[in-house]
Formats: sequence, structure tokens, C-alpha cells
Amino acid sequence: MNSILFVSNGHGEDAIGAALASEMRRALGCYPAGFPPPCGRAVTAPGVALGTAFRTAPGTALRILALPLVGDGEPYLRAGIPAVHRNMPLPSGGFSVHGLRRLVGDVKAGLISIVREQARALAREVPAARLTIVVGDVYGLFLTWAFGARHTSCPIVFVPTAKSAYISRHFAAEKWFMRKVCRLVLPRDAPTFEELLAYGIRAGFCGNLMMDAIPPETGELELAGFDRVIGLLPGSRREARHNLLDMLDVVVAIHKETHGTWKGGGHDGYGFVAALAHGFDIEAFCREAASKGWQMAGYRNSRWPVIRFGGDGPAAGGPAVILTTGIFGDVVARADIFIGLAGTANEQACGMGRPVVTFPGRGPQFSRSFAVRQRRLLGDAVFLCERSPGKVAGAVLSILNDPGRYRMMAEAGRSRMWGPGATGRACELIMKILS
Repeated sequence: MNSILFVSNGHGEDAIGAALASEMRRALGCYPAGFPPPCGRAVTAPGVALGTAFRTAPGTALRILALPLVGDGEPYLRAGIPAVHRNMPLPSGGFSVHGLRRLVGDVKAGLISIVREQARALAREVPAARLTIVVGDVYGLFLTWAFGARHTSCPIVFVPTAKSAYISRHFAAEKWFMRKVCRLVLPRDAPTFEELLAYGIRAGFCGNLMMDAIPPETGELELAGFDRVIGLLPGSRREARHNLLDMLDVVVAIHKETHGTWKGGGHDGYGFVAALAHGFDIEAFCREAASKGWQMAGYRNSRWPVIRFGGDGPAAGGPAVILTTGIFGDVVARADIFIGLAGTANEQACGMGRPVVTFPGRGPQFSRSFAVRQRRLLGDAVFLCERSPGKVAGAVLSILNDPGRYRMMAEAGRSRMWGPGATGRACELIMKILS
């Protein structure tokens, strides 16, 4: 039993797991051999080989490992946490249960064999672990218990991200199962903590771990010269490309509404920055955007592609959008407001005090029902529109031009999401289990 295993079933969940794993590594003093940590800080070592051993006290070896159930576990790899299992992407992007057509498509693409391989990986890794931490929903918790922990003494810590008392309470069967198999449950907000505690579940509340999964600023994004910066969050699933194309229509609508009237003068008054997920194919997207009148217009900071609208009419030669990857921390720090069709990123932006305007997307994740649930989760921090470029543009400009409303939305987001520091507090509770 020489490992701590993180099991997560989602892209945002991978980021949360990686943040907590990094904090655990710092607290335990374990790090990849050959990568001594800087004083008092967790080390990040991209490219660490699979199965790298982590040193702790002399004469012992402890490994911190990740087993992502959806996606490739890229946040873990960036944090230097080896992934012991890799997944094949599915057409639904991990949303098999959201409709019979998506389920059938995933089954045809190999869903059954993927679940079988995940079961084998769990059966191999969980019994060898000193502790297993599951980040995600009860489905991931059930797989971990059924195929890995059921016949072992390995304790399970569960970080449920999919449900909140703000939206809907956990089913009685889910709470019974958590009480049966979990040594500790760390919900995302205080109302859910109170719900679980009342059922007799061993729960703790440390704040929302999601806020510690925001990458630190790199200083690589320079946005001087703009009066307002509008961020675009198209999401991390396959539908992100279609979402961003819809957002470009909103950008054009904003430009038409403000061209020559904003105090900054012309189109330079507003800056538009897209925060794209790892693996987003920018070249393919630019080819699609060209059919809508967008053209490559160079690079920002000699690194980030810039596309500019060059169609006919009053917006000709108008707004430009900077396409960035891997610097979400910089984007969320500099943007004044977001147009978001994302899950975790929308929530993190709200937690940073940035209002978010959303509208139903075209893919399986950001459906109308998902958007409504997210609005209930985040309260007044989010404004939900119809999928109309003009209406979305109007909502963005209305919020920016109303300081009182902007301040109310910012405060609502901070209140719902709490602030940073949750991973440190969670780590303290988890260390008690290890000891």
C-alpha cells in the first residue's frame, strides 16, 4: 500500500484532483525523483514518466497517482502526477447518459470495452493504494468501490462535484451509499454539507476546491490598450468549436452596437480573449471561422493567434479575438466579464467575481437544461440568455454599463463559490485519515 490514488470522471474534475494532489504532495513532502521542490511550494514537473516513484521519509516510497475516467488526465500530467490509465475519447464527450442517441453512439465507439478497461485498472490500483480519493459524481464512486475497494480496507475520500443543494438534493440511495463506503465526503458548498451531515454521513466542509484549480498567472498575456476585456469560455468538450463559432457572432453583434461610441474609440475599446482547453484544434477552427468572415491577423505577444472579422457591412475590419490555451489564470484575472458555455470554467470565473452571460449551446454538455441548472447553482452571478447574438450582446453591454448590477453579480459569484484555500484545509482532514 504505497500510493494515494485519485480517481476523477470529468475534465474539470481532473483539474480539481490535480490541485488537491499537488497540495497532498507538498504536505507529505513527496516529489518525483530528480525534481526537488522549491522551498515551501509544490513542484510541477510536466512530462514525468508513467509510474514515477515519489519519495517521502528515508527508506519509504509513496506514489501519488491519477486514474482519470474521462479524457486524458492532462491537468494531472501538467502537475507532474502520473496517470495509470488512458482513455479513448467518446463521441458524447463523457455524457453517455444524456440521451439514448448519445449512449448508442458511445457504445458503437467502444464504451463497453472502455468501462471494462477502467474496471481492470481500478481492480489493479485501488487494492494497492493506501488511500483513494474520488472526484466527481456517484457513478465514479460506485465504479471505484465495486471494482476496486469492495474487498479491501482502502479508505475512500469522496469529493462530489456534480450535485449541490442549490440545485437538487442527493437521492436517498446516493446518501446511503456515501455513508456506507466513504471515510470522508467533502461537498462543494455549505448547504450540501448540512444535507449530508444530517443524514449521518462523515462530511467536512473546507470551501470549494474548484477555486484552487485555477492556474496561476503566467504574465504572458498583455492586454494594454483596451477599456474592457470580454472573455470567451467555449468549454472543454468536443462541442467547444461550435460554441466558439456562435460566440464569434456575439462578438460581431457587440462591435456593431458599440462601433465608434465607446470612449476608447472604435473597435480597440473592447478586447476579446478566448480561453481554450488543452487539445483545442486552433488551425481547424480558424478554417471554419474563415467561412464566417474571420481571418488570421497575426499573433498577440508573438504567441497567441489573433483572428479578425473582415466581412462586409459596418463591422468590416472590425473586432479581433485572441485565441489562447493554457493561460486561463491570466484570462480570468484580466477579463471584466465572460460569455461562457463551460462547466468548471464558468463557475471559477464567477468565483473570481466576474459576471458570466450564458446561452444554450449546440452540444451534449451545455444544453438548455444544463444552463438552467448552472444558473440555479451560481445564482445571480450568471445571466442566462436565448441563443441570439443580439440578445447576448445586449446582456453583456447592459451589465458592463450598470456598475450596481455588475457589483451585485460579482458579489453573488464570490459568495456561492467561496475563495481559494480549500485544498489546504481539505488536505488537513485527509492527513488525519492517513495518520
